[in-house]
Amino acid sequence: MTQRTRVGGAVLVLSLIWSSFGAVAAHADTLEQWLHVQLPYSTRVLLDNVGPSAGVPNAAPGAVIASQSYEPFYRYHWTRDGALTMEAVVGLYERATDLQHKARLRGLLADYVSFSRQNQLTDNPSGGADDLGLGEPKFNIDGSAFTGSWGRPQNDGPALRVSTLVHLARLLLKEGHEDWVRKNLYSPSLPARTVIKADLEFISHHWGDASFDLWEETKGDHFYTRLVQRRGLLDGAELAEHLSDFAAAQWYRSQAAALEPELNRHWDSQRGYLTVTLNQVGGLDYKSSGLDSAIVLAALHASPRNGAKDSFYAVTDDRILATAARIAQSFRQVYAVNSRDRDWNAQAMGVGIGRYPEDRYSGTNSSNQGNPWFLATNAYAELYYRCAKTWEQQGSIRVTRARAALFHQTGNLSSLQANVGEVISRDDPRFQVVLDGLRETGDTYLRRSRFHADAHGAMSEQFNRDTGYMQSAAELTWSHASVLTAAWERGK
Repeated sequence: MTQRTRVGGAVLVLSLIWSSFGAVAAHADTLEQWLHVQLPYSTRVLLDNVGPSAGVPNAAPGAVIASQSYEPFYRYHWTRDGALTMEAVVGLYERATDLQHKARLRGLLADYVSFSRQNQLTDNPSGGADDLGLGEPKFNIDGSAFTGSWGRPQNDGPALRVSTLVHLARLLLKEGHEDWVRKNLYSPSLPARTVIKADLEFISHHWGDASFDLWEETKGDHFYTRLVQRRGLLDGAELAEHLSDFAAAQWYRSQAAALEPELNRHWDSQRGYLTVTLNQVGGLDYKSSGLDSAIVLAALHASPRNGAKDSFYAVTDDRILATAARIAQSFRQVYAVNSRDRDWNAQAMGVGIGRYPEDRYSGTNSSNQGNPWFLATNAYAELYYRCAKTWEQQGSIRVTRARAALFHQTGNLSSLQANVGEVISRDDPRFQVVLDGLRETGDTYLRRSRFHADAHGAMSEQFNRDTGYMQSAAELTWSHASVLTAAWERGK
C-alpha cells in the first residue's frame, strides 16, 4: 500500500483499510471482555519469553528475550527490557495465589538474578565488572557478550534492575527469606558481590556520565535515565538501611539528591514542557522538538513501588502532565491512524502514541517513518489510571493550570467547571466526575491498542501509522508487560 505522511492524504486509503481491518479484529464487544482474554494471553507470552521455555536455541535460564523475531532480529537480552519485564513478573508473583504457579514464578526470578549477576561479571565492549561494564545495553541470550556495533553505554538498565530486584527483595523479606536476599541480592561487602549492590555502586559513581537513551539513538544526559537512576538509588538506600548497611544508604540517598537539580534542568519554561535530552554529544541529530514519550515512561517507571509518597516528578506533577499533553497533541497530527477515533462499537479511542514525532525507525526496511508503539500507547493508559488512583488516595485535587488544561483536553471532562487555585475535595460532586473521566480516558488508550492488536492477542512492537496493521518485532515482550501494568493500575 502507498505510504501517506499526513492525515488528510490518507483518509481515502484508510476508509478502505479500516472496513476490512475492523471486521477481522473485532473479537470482543467491550474493553472488559478484551482484558479478560488479553491478560492471560499477555502473561503467557511474557513468561514464555523468559529462559529455555521460549524454545529458542541457547537461551539461558533467566534470559529475557525481547522478541523471538528474526526481522528485525530481537533475540537478545536487553538489561532495560529485562528489568521492566521482570518487574511485571514480580507483580505476578505478588498477586499469585496458586502455590505451584508462585513457585514457578519464583524460580524464574531466581534464574533472572543469577543471569543478571553473570552479565555483570562478563567482560564486554563497555568494560568489565570493575569499571564500566554494567552500562552494556544487551547480551546474547546464552549470557555471552554482544560484541557488535551498538549505542553504548546505556545507563538506565542497572537502575531499573535495582528497582525490580528491590521490589522482589521486599516480598522475600516479608516471606522470611532474608538469608537468600543477603546471599543473592544485597550484601554490604565491597567490592560488590551481589547484583543489587553492584548496580548501586555503578549508578552512584557514574550517574553523571553521558550515555545513550532508552531508544538507543542519542548520547547525552537524559531525563528518563536520570529519573530512574534516582529511583534506583532511593530504593537501594531503603534496602541497604533495612539490612544495616547504613553508610551505604546515606551515600545512595546523597547521590539521589544530587540528581534532582540536574533533572530540573530538563524543564523548558519557554516551550512549556520537559525536553528529553540535554548536552547531546553523539547519536542522531534530527530530534529537534525534544518531545519524547520517554518522559511519560520515566514518570511511570520511577514511581515508588512500596506505597511511599514521593511527589518528585510523580505522574501528577504539572510538568509531566503538560509534557504528556504536548506529546499526545504532536502524534495526533503525525499519524494518519489517529484520524479514526472510534472503534467498531463507536467507543472512543485515544491517540496512537509513538516514541517521538521525528522518529524514522519503522522496524522494517520499507520506510523511514516511525509508527505508534503499543508500549507507549499503553503507557498513556497507565498514566491516566495512576493519576486517578493518586488523587483518590489523596482525597482532593488542587486545580493548577496544567491540571485545568488536562481536564479541558480530556473529552468527557472538557465542560468541567474548575478554576485554577481551587481545591476539589472528596465531598465535591466534581471529584468523582474527574476520577471517572480520567479512568475512561485511560480506557480509550487501551481501546486503541486493542484495535490494532491481533484478534487472538498478539502484539508487536509497532502498528503502522497509515494502515494500522502491526509491524516490526512480533510479540514484543515489553508490549505485553505494558498491558499488564496498565491493567493493574486500572484495577483489573
